[in-house]
Amino acid sequence: MVHDPQPLPLIKFYEKNQPWIWRCHSDLSTPNPEILDFLREYITRYDLLILSDKKYKIKNLPVEQRVIHPAIDPLSPKNKEISKNVILKYLKKFGIKTDKPLITQVARFDKWKDPLGVIDVFKIVKKEVDCRLVLCGSKAMDDPEAEEIFNKIMLKA
Repeated sequence: MVHDPQPLPLIKFYEKNQPWIWRCHSDLSTPNPEILDFLREYITRYDLLILSDKKYKIKNLPVEQRVIHPAIDPLSPKNKEISKNVILKYLKKFGIKTDKPLITQVARFDKWKDPLGVIDVFKIVKKEVDCRLVLCGSKAMDDPEAEEIFNKIMLKA
């Protein structure tokens, strides 16, 4: 099973002796035609394409496409409860004051995570509640828009 477009060409470099599945959570329903033509060479080698939403299906593709909606795994290490000591350690490490309620987003800074929307919500809430905004994240190294999104966050925050 291969996830995301970046490792998609792996199928070209391995002997195929079992079914290959490509998991794509990106919306490819109206792609840039040149990019889709480039990707199609690899996509058509797969036995199955799994998408996050039926509207993401690729038109005229001779590979079966199924939808498996995203889900949260409550047993994943990312979803384990952490101790108050660990919380306090990181609040102190990053100089985050706890004298007010926090509105927080922990995610990479890209348009799909909508950090600008989080800032908008914070500004609305702040009118009613004296609170603090904490955006925890980084720029995705493989995102050509990362620098632009980060700069917009810095200007808006």
